[in-house]
Amino acid sequence: MTESVSGGTSGSSLSYYLSRHRVDFKTAGTVRHNLWASYRIGDKLATVWGAPADFQIHKNLKTKVRDLFWGRSIDFDSNILTDEAVRKFCREWDKFRPDILVAYAGGLDFFVKRARDMKLSFAPPRAIITSAEILTQEARNNIEDFFEAKIFNRYGCREFSVIASECRYHNGLHINAETLLLEFEPIDELADKRKHCRVFITDLENVAFPFIRYELGDVVIASDEKTPCPCGRGLPRIDEVGGRVMDYLKLPNGRYASFTAITSTFFPTVRGIIKSRIIQKKIDKILVQIVKNNDFDEESYSRLRQGLARVLGDTVEIELEFLEDISREKSGKYRFVISEVAE
Repeated sequence: MTESVSGGTSGSSLSYYLSRHRVDFKTAGTVRHNLWASYRIGDKLATVWGAPADFQIHKNLKTKVRDLFWGRSIDFDSNILTDEAVRKFCREWDKFRPDILVAYAGGLDFFVKRARDMKLSFAPPRAIITSAEILTQEARNNIEDFFEAKIFNRYGCREFSVIASECRYHNGLHINAETLLLEFEPIDELADKRKHCRVFITDLENVAFPFIRYELGDVVIASDEKTPCPCGRGLPRIDEVGGRVMDYLKLPNGRYASFTAITSTFFPTVRGIIKSRIIQKKIDKILVQIVKNNDFDEESYSRLRQGLARVLGDTVEIELEFLEDISREKSGKYRFVISEVAE
């Protein structure tokens, strides 16, 4: 049995357990989608990723056996981007020539815009796998044009790994229905005529910690499935993922910080936080909204202050606001980070 912590994209973190049986199914689901994206065992990988915990796990597994079996990799931490870091990754890419690029969708789009402004170029990978954040059509076009490679988007989270993923026809995302049951609750107030839905997930395999109608806080566009996918797979589909749009914070020193720089580093260690949201009012002013319970104490307050200062820098004014609740947007999305600072 393995203990883990959710990524906090819903505004709060959850400690949970995975049976060994479930870990195997998570791995199998990931490998299956990687194979759909033309990945082959031994391929060289590049990552543009934003979760430090994932980086640490990856480094722990990076042994000679792992390199021979799964393939070596070069990694770019998308939490905070600097021009020098982008240039360095470009040089590493040129020497390494990865076969597959795996990335946060929004982080990669942001990375590409910076690289394009710097007039950098990258040898095309065979395919790009995006996840973790919403992939807009604009971002897909931007990334595919820059790297001259096709994107295979997938919807997943730390609790379940791959939930749904694209095949080579890019005709919606096939749900990992052998292990997960997805239920959809329509959102009525949207003007868009497509079927926007909140999604509830039941894990059919994790006996160590049952997830039953678990809501991630995401919104998906449900598919009517009138036309079968040309790939011939009978798995149900969703048209696209419409939630988890996370803003980057532009800092006074010119750097950018993503929500994972905050949620994946110290937020899970602060006791008593039920829900939270960060609003950037000015380039040097951050409002942190907190919904707390009785476990939140002076140590929590101190740890929160110190953690925010460590990530954002001492030139940023931090204001804490304690609320009874933090509401969702009309779309049903919960945005952990909102930047009101115009580019």
